[in-house]
Amino acid sequence: PLKSNSCRNICEDDFRRLWVAFEEYTDVLDLRLMSSCIPPCTSEVINHKLKGILAENCIRTYNDGHQHIWIITTAHIYMLSFDEQGSICGILQANCIPSTPDVAIEYIDGIGVWIAFGGTLHRYVVPNGAVRGIAKLKEQASPSHVAIPKNTYITAILRQGQKIWLGTNQGLMLCG
Repeated sequence: PLKSNSCRNICEDDFRRLWVAFEEYTDVLDLRLMSSCIPPCTSEVINHKLKGILAENCIRTYNDGHQHIWIITTAHIYMLSFDEQGSICGILQANCIPSTPDVAIEYIDGIGVWIAFGGTLHRYVVPNGAVRGIAKLKEQASPSHVAIPKNTYITAILRQGQKIWLGTNQGLMLCG
């Protein structure tokens, strides 16, 4: 049984596991066994880091469709990489402090994700090749063609062809 009623969102990885974001923590539900689990890791260092990540207050989980699970907590952004058997083989981390409870995330440009929080748009790049071990996640400059008006909070991001739609507290915005 899951230990919280404060579910923020869920996503599924490629290995039949649900990643559930609760305000108090992140849970992983093995759909074959229908029970919580700690996914296997390729090293004890990664396993220890994963347990710490799962204990953080969670805002959002996201599957980018490229064998990465993203976990956004109240203090960090994490990208988890998997090997062919579903073991976590790499963790990238960036410090952040989202100032709103809503965070939007979307894989946009073929090299990473855009994450919106606190009225700003951030772009995080996935390195080429397999991610192994634990390392820093690199943030690139925010997309220059996206002007976010003051006091605007992005709640959704959608790529449609060459255009990017942003759902905001001010309405729908079209970029690109």
